[in-house]
Amino acid sequence: HRFDANFFDMLDKFHAAYPDVQLAFMVHFTHPDEFLAKDVSGNYIQSGRGTRRQWLPEVENAIKGLLAPQRAGFISLYNQTPIIRDVNDNPDVLRTLQQEMSGHRIDNYYFFQCREIEGHTHFAVPVEETLRILQASRNGLTDMENNATLAMSTGWGKMEIVGTTGTPENGTILFTLIR
Repeated sequence: HRFDANFFDMLDKFHAAYPDVQLAFMVHFTHPDEFLAKDVSGNYIQSGRGTRRQWLPEVENAIKGLLAPQRAGFISLYNQTPIIRDVNDNPDVLRTLQQEMSGHRIDNYYFFQCREIEGHTHFAVPVEETLRILQASRNGLTDMENNATLAMSTGWGKMEIVGTTGTPENGTILFTLIR
């Protein structure tokens, strides 16, 4: 609700004063229920535009306002999603999320591996399972929808989880330092 006419006017004035500055908004959608409308049975409502679904009006208005033609040249939207046990650790949920983000010109930027830290252990999904879920979620996606990096935060910076070798019990997890 904070993405109102006042906010968009401020963005336009900022851009007029600083035309060479690019703005990147990192949105944090974790589950399609945060932005998709449902019918009385709890199913997502189809938008009538192919496989796309109907968005909640206040969320869609915010996204459309950020990416309006007069702002398209200086604003970019990126989504990052933590993989959370019993919330979005499901290939179908993640596939829907990736399709809808891409369909609304939001770049699928990062999926984050939840670390097993004190107070969050219940929410963590093992890395091997996260990789399996994410790979299964990519079935049927276009290249534009399927471009997120699986990463985790560490004391050294962000690391991309590239894959595994062997079995979960007796294998190696491959990482690449991002920054």
